[in-house]
Amino acid sequence: MALTLLQAHTVVADPHGDRAWATDMFVPRVGDVVSKARTVDKPADEPRTSTVLADDTSLTIPVAANARYAMDAFLIVDGDEAAGMSLTFTAPSGSSGSWAPMAPQTAGGTDQQLRPTAYGQAANVGVTADGVIIPPRGALVTSNTAGDFTLQWAQTVTSQSPLTLRAGSWLLLTRTA
Repeated sequence: MALTLLQAHTVVADPHGDRAWATDMFVPRVGDVVSKARTVDKPADEPRTSTVLADDTSLTIPVAANARYAMDAFLIVDGDEAAGMSLTFTAPSGSSGSWAPMAPQTAGGTDQQLRPTAYGQAANVGVTADGVIIPPRGALVTSNTAGDFTLQWAQTVTSQSPLTLRAGSWLLLTRTA
């Protein structure tokens, strides 16, 4: 059986000493490495009527110890305007950094919520029955503990109408160091 050119190249010694460089440049890196972006997608709508923050069923990404990340998310949400949405992100013990929801504070509000918010601290944002986009952004620095980075969310005020995080919402972490 004849070898392809790629197979033939990989079975011979590295005569120029540059194969490691080329592998890093042209072969997609795997795992949690610097400059690698990882995304999780919400596959199905998830309704909630509770005011108690709880982990999202699919928007969780594992993070390494002693690492730094940039965080972006795209949350498609609808619900009762009077109820609103509370959300936060949780990170492993000892982590630092901050995030901002980048969304109106109340229904019909025009001010963007841009103040730094600590991980684990909730921010309240407005929602509408027609739906809103909430695009949180942040930076995360982990300590010597690895673990999960997770979106938590709930209604801000109790309502019989569910708050729904829609399919197609996503969470993205890019390791920066």
